[in-house]
Amino acid sequence: MKILVTRPEPGLSQLMARLVALKKEPIAAPMLQIEISSPLAPIFGNTILITSSHALPALKRQDRNCRILSVGESTAQKAKELGFRHVFSAGGNAEKLKNLYEKMGCTAKDSWLAIGCGNNEKLYGDFLVKSLGIRRFKTYQVRWTSSLSKEVRDFLKQPIRKQILFYSSETVRSFFNLIQREEKKTDFQIDRGKIEIFCFSPEIAKILKEDAHSLEWARIEDNLSEIFK
Repeated sequence: MKILVTRPEPGLSQLMARLVALKKEPIAAPMLQIEISSPLAPIFGNTILITSSHALPALKRQDRNCRILSVGESTAQKAKELGFRHVFSAGGNAEKLKNLYEKMGCTAKDSWLAIGCGNNEKLYGDFLVKSLGIRRFKTYQVRWTSSLSKEVRDFLKQPIRKQILFYSSETVRSFFNLIQREEKKTDFQIDRGKIEIFCFSPEIAKILKEDAHSLEWARIEDNLSEIFK
C-alpha cells in the first residue's frame, strides 16, 4: 500500500528508506519547512531540555558539559555526535521529559528549553514551561508548506485505499490547511473513507479525532507500530 509521509527533513529520508525496506511504497509529502536559527550565544545554566533535533544546530556555542535532556533517543544520539558529554533520553514525550527532569533533581534557575516557533509565531513548549518554570529560547522556525505537489495531489485523488503518516501536530494542521484550500476547487475531492491515518503519538491523533471530519476517515491510529510490522 502507498503511504504519504508528511515528516520534513531531517528525518524524512531515513523514514522513507525504512518504509522501502519493509516493502512499503512511501511518497514524500513534507508538510513543513524548517528554518534553523543562528547559533545562540552561550546561555547561563547547566541543563538544556530538547524536544526536537531541529534545535541542535543552534546549540553549537553552548558548553559541552551542559546536561542535555532529550525527548527521544534519536535526538539524544545527535546531541552526543555534536560533542555534548552528558546526554539523557526520556524515551517518549514531553510528560516523560518532565519526569526525567524532576528525577534528576534539576532546578529552574539552571535550566532552559531549546524550542521551536510554530507557523502561528508562538513558541512551543508551553507544557514544560508552565509545569517546570523554566526559560525557553527559540532555536528554529516552522513554516507550513505552501502547496501540494502534483504527485501528492494526484495520489490523494485516486479512488484507492491509502495511508498517511503524521509525525507532529504541526504537520496535521498544515495538511488540513492545504486540503481545505484544495477542496474549494471543483476538480479536487478526496475520499476520506479510503484513507488510513497513523500518528506518532496520541496527542497528534487527538487533533484528527476532534476534527469535524473525524468519523469520515477509514482509520485513525495513535501510534506507528502497525506500519512497521
